[in-house]
Amino acid sequence: VSVSTDEDTPMYLVFPSVATEGVDAIADVDLNEVGGSGLIQVTLTAQHGALSVSTDYGLSVGDFVNGTSGASVTFTGFLADVNATLAAADGVQYTPDANFNGVGTNADTVMVHVDDLGNTDANAGTQNANRMTDEGTILVNVAAVNDPPVLTVDPLVLDVDEDTDLPLDVQVVDVDAAENTGEVQMTLEAIFGTITVDASIAD
Repeated sequence: VSVSTDEDTPMYLVFPSVATEGVDAIADVDLNEVGGSGLIQVTLTAQHGALSVSTDYGLSVGDFVNGTSGASVTFTGFLADVNATLAAADGVQYTPDANFNGVGTNADTVMVHVDDLGNTDANAGTQNANRMTDEGTILVNVAAVNDPPVLTVDPLVLDVDEDTDLPLDVQVVDVDAAENTGEVQMTLEAIFGTITVDASIAD
């Protein structure tokens, strides 16, 4: 499964639901057998982003291990509530890390790890004794967005005597420059003077 967004735009990850996709949703035939708790644990982990899981579809804040958002989110709930949350249009939000982008083989990966907590008929009454797990992957293609350069002039107001050269401290940063040629273009203009750039200085 793969989805797409750009590096400045959060998106919702919609997982298959039992009603529409059948076996592609999270399922466990042992979950509600005698001795089982009926609970299942899910961990969602993004390699280059943050995830936020809603509590509007049956899960509560107390079902989460370390909060409802982060690079990795773990929660425990009844199967119906878990699937309802994962299948909701706004159940799981993904936000790329700042300035991360990658598509295809460089796309971000969201891992889905499912743990049945030992809800099995063979171990009835002994939850966690024989835990079984499964996991899947969602690829998130994150398109690059051209971020504006940042110009720093320190200080903004300078004083100098006439007929005297004045060094200027001008710095520019562009987080996207290295992703292409590494070059940026700068224009310096003086209304009542002349600007000289020392081309011999290399960083």
